[in-house]
Amino acid sequence: LLTLTTKPTEINNGLDSLLIPFKKICLNPSVFTMIIAITLRFIPTLILETDKILKAQASRGADFKDVNLISKISQMVSLIIPLFVIAYKKASDLGYAMEARGYSDNIKRSSIYELKYRFIDYFILIFMVVLFVSSIILRIIL
Repeated sequence: LLTLTTKPTEINNGLDSLLIPFKKICLNPSVFTMIIAITLRFIPTLILETDKILKAQASRGADFKDVNLISKISQMVSLIIPLFVIAYKKASDLGYAMEARGYSDNIKRSSIYELKYRFIDYFILIFMVVLFVSSIILRIIL
């Protein structure tokens, strides 16, 4: 739901500002947000690749609806290994592209937008904490 309603750049900017306290324990929040951004961009690609591999395996006679456990395991291996190889290749290409563009995680990044907390942000944060705590309490009681 979050990725359907919010732009990836807004998610990254929000995470980057939320994770600023981690700088005090020598963790760089921009690295974490870069990992999240890359992950969010890779998920649709991997889903499409999985669909292609499933169709290719089905055209070769693989039946993924088979109930035999050993057969299912071997068919899943025939799905997972090509998917892993494709994901590794794409990640390698992305790494080379980032290196060619001079990406470094030690550089302080600037942003065109300055994010500031408003009243509604604090209200929603408090509301979500209360909702979370009450759901835990109700789970324990019931």
